[in-house]
Amino acid sequence: MAITDSQTEINATYNETMFSKLVEDYYNGSDNYNFGYWEEDTPDASAASRNLVARLLDLIPEKTGRILDVACGKGATTLELLQYYPASNVTGINISEKQLNRCWTKAPDCTFIRMDATDLKFADNTFDAVICVEAAFHFNTREQFLAEALRVLRPGGRIALADLLTHQQAERTNRMRFPQNYLGSPEAYHDLLRKVGFDTVQVIDATVECNDRHHQHLFRFLLDCLAEGRLDKAHYVRAMRRLLWVMLTSEYYVLAGGRKPE
Repeated sequence: MAITDSQTEINATYNETMFSKLVEDYYNGSDNYNFGYWEEDTPDASAASRNLVARLLDLIPEKTGRILDVACGKGATTLELLQYYPASNVTGINISEKQLNRCWTKAPDCTFIRMDATDLKFADNTFDAVICVEAAFHFNTREQFLAEALRVLRPGGRIALADLLTHQQAERTNRMRFPQNYLGSPEAYHDLLRKVGFDTVQVIDATVECNDRHHQHLFRFLLDCLAEGRLDKAHYVRAMRRLLWVMLTSEYYVLAGGRKPE
């Protein structure tokens, strides 16, 4: 699979971050890497990540048939899917070979393929569900991915996404983003899903539960790491700068779902 310069940079950045000891400690070695869904009593980032997948699966009423896990990371979401789907019915795709290597180890009975989410190499009407956790903001574009997802879904099939909407200026200046991918609100997300062809569309504003509380917990985690000597000052400053940039540029966090018409 040929990848673009932007995808190469995305791979390099995420491969460095996701496999770092700091991230593995934050997620208790679970291989999760997302903001999570934080209830008032959620104990840690690993539990929040499981909550997030559970919330997304609520948008797929009938958990039967085949499911596609788009941008499957290191396979943690895929493992959650195995509570509902047999491994033979679960396929994950990613553009990172390093992350896929972890997936193949973590869930060896599932199918994992290196593939671009905006150019799905599957026949029409292949899957009954598509799930995508915190990746569509990197796609070129969401609309192209959603059109592909609609195509590979069977009639009546469902899509469920967790997605981050950032300020327009951030989309223009971040080399891992695409200005044409900008969406300014949950309402705009709803309109895009309808435009592509989905019906029974739901878009839930989960900014407080996912975005805000994730940043609060990560901020405290970094402070604790510095105080306990698990993080030196230089790495602490680097991590805090990245966290502050994400906090300042994030606008909404949405959970979105739709159905392919019968």
